[in-house]
Amino acid sequence: MCVTGLLLCVTGLVGCHADRRPPPPPSPLSAVGARPLPLVHRLRVVARADARFRSVAGYRDRVGEVIDSASDQLAARFGVELDLLRVEDWNPGDAVDAEQLLERLATEVPGDEVDLVIGFSAAPPPRRARMSDLAYGRYLGRFVVLRSLTPYFRPEQGRALHDGEVLAALHGIGRVLGALPVCGAAVMSERVGFRERDPAAWQWSPSNLALVRLHATLDLRAGGTRLPVDVARRSLEVLASAPPAITQCGETVTLRRALWTEVAGAVSAEPRADGDAVTEGRAALAAGDAATALARCGPVAEVAPASEAASCAADAALALDDTERATRYLRAHLAHHPDDEGAVLRLAKLVGRSGDDGAARGLLRRFVESHPDHLRARVNLGVALARLGDYAGAREQWEAVLQRAPGQSDARELLEQLPR
Repeated sequence: MCVTGLLLCVTGLVGCHADRRPPPPPSPLSAVGARPLPLVHRLRVVARADARFRSVAGYRDRVGEVIDSASDQLAARFGVELDLLRVEDWNPGDAVDAEQLLERLATEVPGDEVDLVIGFSAAPPPRRARMSDLAYGRYLGRFVVLRSLTPYFRPEQGRALHDGEVLAALHGIGRVLGALPVCGAAVMSERVGFRERDPAAWQWSPSNLALVRLHATLDLRAGGTRLPVDVARRSLEVLASAPPAITQCGETVTLRRALWTEVAGAVSAEPRADGDAVTEGRAALAAGDAATALARCGPVAEVAPASEAASCAADAALALDDTERATRYLRAHLAHHPDDEGAVLRLAKLVGRSGDDGAARGLLRRFVESHPDHLRARVNLGVALARLGDYAGAREQWEAVLQRAPGQSDARELLEQLPR
């Protein structure tokens, strides 16, 4: 089925079906007119492909083509090469949102022989897609999600599709290596309406060139908890002279500046500093100062989502009624603490309020499967099911609640209101 009006994305082309295609010609991204810089870092990559992507004919070849072309560009600009070790199967469940896909990808932590994991998915993008819906990663992380648009292109559009996926891969890897969003047509732009022939779409801004070069040799396996003070300080210097196209482009710049300032101003870069920030954030929350709490916990959560900083930042964002950031931090927290029942219920409530009852159902179903006696989760799962029209499933959940607790009034009232 054609998706006219849905995807003027990456190349401005819209197509149908995904039949066997000829191998794409080399991407224009690899013809950058410069010899590769001396090698400074070889990132060992494992690719993971979900069932949607594995249904594409020759999907392993496509993975190799995209990673090879992205490696050519990174080598020419930064002296960084991508060495694809293997392609593995990946099951992200019902996740479709880019952040959810990233969280599912990060649940299987690779061994020390792997620097970077790139997950390939053909999950459908949202109606109004941004580049971060097509490629997503976290600063100093080890995981990047790349959403393929294969189902929406005709075989003869293989070249355009390949080029778009390479550009998306650079966007995701750029996030990991310190690059910041750009408000315009360039690598790291959130715009997805530019056409492949626009030369500016394939260029790195000077500020991002400098930032990635500063981060190019860092050990991604160590993550943000070992960000060197000198890298933070020099990154602040780059940001101080960055053009408005970067400095005025969203909250990522604010969070990154706060993080670099904290690391650069710390006596040491020991993990203890993260704990201090969370302690101060929690104290600010207790005092009713949610803005300070978010300023302390948010930057740490960006680079250390496994810490308690993500939970602290989520609570602060909720207090500020910033549902978008609260949702993002809760998802990051639950990726590492899936049994936090309070966080599960808060996230399910948030996504349900946003109208995404399918996501709420998925969260609550997984939680109920591992916590069958958690009655509030069962009640809320029934609500999500009812909103999706699954009245039998809702009835099953509420009756299970009443079997365990006959006096549970919410379940009883909901059952009485359920259509028969």
